[in-house]
Amino acid sequence: MIIAILGILDMIAGIIIVFGGGLAGNTYLMYFTLIIFLKALYSIGTALAAGFPFDILGWVDLLAAIMLLLTFWGIPLGIFAWIGALIAIKGIYSFVIGFMAH
Repeated sequence: MIIAILGILDMIAGIIIVFGGGLAGNTYLMYFTLIIFLKALYSIGTALAAGFPFDILGWVDLLAAIMLLLTFWGIPLGIFAWIGALIAIKGIYSFVIGFMAH
C-alpha cells in the first residue's frame, strides 16, 4: 500500500514538472520538492546498502527532485515534458505494483 502512495507522489511530481511553469517561487512546491528529494535519498540509500547501485527508480526520483527545484526557481527547459512524462509513468507503474503485491 505504501508503494501505491509513493506512486501517487510520483504522478503528482510528473504532472507538476510538465504543467507547473507558473509555480515558480511557490512555497508548497518547495516542500513537495523536499519530500521527493528525501524519497530519492531513501531509495538510493537502501539500494546501495543492499548492494544494488543501479536502482533506476531511485535515480529517477532524484531527477524528479532536480526538475522540481528548477521549476521552483523558474528555469523551464524544453525537456521537462519528456522527463515529467517519464516520472508520471514511473508513478503509474509504482501505483499498479503497489496494489498487485497484496
